[in-house]
Amino acid sequence: MITLIGELGEEQTVVVGHNWGAPVARTTAMLRPDKIRAVAGGVFRGQGGSGNPLSAVAPLLHGPMVLPGCGHWTQQERPAEVNAALLDFLARIDGPAPR
Repeated sequence: MITLIGELGEEQTVVVGHNWGAPVARTTAMLRPDKIRAVAGGVFRGQGGSGNPLSAVAPLLHGPMVLPGCGHWTQQERPAEVNAALLDFLARIDGPAPR
């Protein structure tokens, strides 16, 4: 992922991972906080909170967002809510998202 960031000509980026991609996103942020400004992801069970290494390298870490009543396929079950949550997350780290 770090090579891809460089190949795209970027200094830093936001990484988004879901399910098996979540550990990749989280680990990349922990290993290279100089390249990762923020992490968004799904299925981050047990992450966050004081004393967590992800909190130490991701000061903008926000608590989990849970959509009650959703199963494993949250994006397919409630896409509008998932998209709104991701746009809200990005707006908090970079300012308002374009509409």
